[in-house]
Amino acid sequence: MDLIISSATSLRTLCLFGSKVMRDPTLSRRFLHRNLFGELGMALFTLADMVDRSATPGRMKCWEIFTNCISAITDPVHKFVHSESKSFSPAGTTNLPLILSAFLEHGIISRAMHALKYIKMNEWEFGGSDVDRLLEHILRDITPHMSVSRIARGATANLYPGLEDDVQNYDGWSMVVTSLPDAVSAAQLVFEERGGIHVDVCNNLKHSIRYESSHSEYSVRKCSSCECVAYCSRECQKADWDEGHKHECGLLRLGEGYKLISSILYEIRRDQLTFIEHLANERLPLIFPPDQSSASGKARTPDGVSLPESKPEAIIALLDATAPGIIRSNLHHPISTHADTIWRQINGVWDGRVQRLVKRAAERPERTVLVEAVFEHNHPAATYVLVEMRFDPEASRLTKLKVVNSVFRVGAVSLIRQLKLKEGSVGSDVGDHSADFDIGSDSE
Repeated sequence: MDLIISSATSLRTLCLFGSKVMRDPTLSRRFLHRNLFGELGMALFTLADMVDRSATPGRMKCWEIFTNCISAITDPVHKFVHSESKSFSPAGTTNLPLILSAFLEHGIISRAMHALKYIKMNEWEFGGSDVDRLLEHILRDITPHMSVSRIARGATANLYPGLEDDVQNYDGWSMVVTSLPDAVSAAQLVFEERGGIHVDVCNNLKHSIRYESSHSEYSVRKCSSCECVAYCSRECQKADWDEGHKHECGLLRLGEGYKLISSILYEIRRDQLTFIEHLANERLPLIFPPDQSSASGKARTPDGVSLPESKPEAIIALLDATAPGIIRSNLHHPISTHADTIWRQINGVWDGRVQRLVKRAAERPERTVLVEAVFEHNHPAATYVLVEMRFDPEASRLTKLKVVNSVFRVGAVSLIRQLKLKEGSVGSDVGDHSADFDIGSDSE
């Protein structure tokens, strides 16, 4: 056990080094390419596995060091989440989904739940230490990142059998042992159901015209100048350059916060689009062409839920996925209100691209849905994803609404909080919950 404790102490030093690297964008980028955080995650998982198999008194010290190691990497999350600072700059935000996906994919979350049980069942060994509260905050802050497939698959749905019963009487822990497994289960369900369904990540807004019926996989290539947009082919890259990227490329080159600095970031974008497709097909009312409308002039979904009559202005569906266990939504939010509250604050150099996407969607209103989804990035920052979705009434239940265009931006998470959104669970019982929402009302 002395050897294990010594190894754990050395690993803590390396994790503290990793924490300092995260604060420097240049160093962070270099070490990400060298998989520093993935190697730390693997080493920490191996350590935890050895501790869990040990029955000597030194386990307490090892679990305490284990918790401090995780805290060193997630410390930027913890500090931002619990700070009162409202300042925000996209270029100054660490890309935590990328770092955490490498760090957590080896199974640390499950081992953290093992540590949780040991700590709560043997509090007397820690002599008043606040390591239990530290681990509680760590698990709470990790939970919103379950929309990243590497993180969700690195955990197991049943993180620790019987854990909820073991710690149900301990203050503050019941929420951790239920919300985290629920988020893992919900995320794994999404990725399993949509595992064989292709989602487009090409940033050419005319990609869907060139590939109207194509959903095959392709190799993604990014713009080598700004490193902020990606395409399925050289043809799409040239088309988007002529369409408007030539005007935004130089400005995007200056913004570190938007860059696709790793191939894993392509996966994260695809994961987020996969989540949006899943939520749209499960939660949004299906939009039918006029010839399939009911006699009253209102389009109807297969389960009989009526859509409101057409409104005088365009609308957008909002999905707040910063807490995967609870999806806050407004299915019919006026674009004008959304533009004033959200877009004016976050679009910046992306505004031209957003306007082109909205204009394209307006050309086929009977078959197009606009969705804005918000994902956890690095508090107080969030990833805002504007998506144009095409409706195909002949497609299967999981693919009636497909992503055809998208624009990714980074903005303050506080903006989405200004909108009064409805709440709905997206746990393991996901299905068509269109009736869960007051479809005819708008947020104030």
